[in-house]
Amino acid sequence: LASKSGRGAGPARRPVAVVSEHFVSTYDVKFRRPPELPEARTQEVNYTMLSYQYAGGRVAKEVLVAAVKRMVSHIGDALSKGGDVDIDFGVGRLFGRERQAAFLFEPSFIPPGSDLRSSHDGNPFVKARKGVATASRPGTSMSSRPGTAASAA
Repeated sequence: LASKSGRGAGPARRPVAVVSEHFVSTYDVKFRRPPELPEARTQEVNYTMLSYQYAGGRVAKEVLVAAVKRMVSHIGDALSKGGDVDIDFGVGRLFGRERQAAFLFEPSFIPPGSDLRSSHDGNPFVKARKGVATASRPGTSMSSRPGTAASAA
């Protein structure tokens, strides 16, 4: 995530989400990488740090590794089967349909004046029908949406 509010020195940068090439090839999913995006540095996940940050160190590293792998596998399986996917990650939502994936950030992560779509615009793969709103509704959760990756897990 490379976002800057635009306050202070320098131009505001836009947030970018990128799916790994390994994930794309493993699950045969299409994810459009912005053409102007240079190669980004990556960093291995520090599961020990995650354990202390989110669970006070009470969850073993091996448990976190297994949980993350299982979640990624379930998401990949749902996308590869062509099903509808809508997962809220807090900073944005991952959408999927017909083996295509897109990530839209929450409006607070998008610089003012940007033409980027936000997660509040709804699923980019669903064509809006005349008179029908497609934006997300506050208070909805993945578990209540039939056919989504979370309800299928």
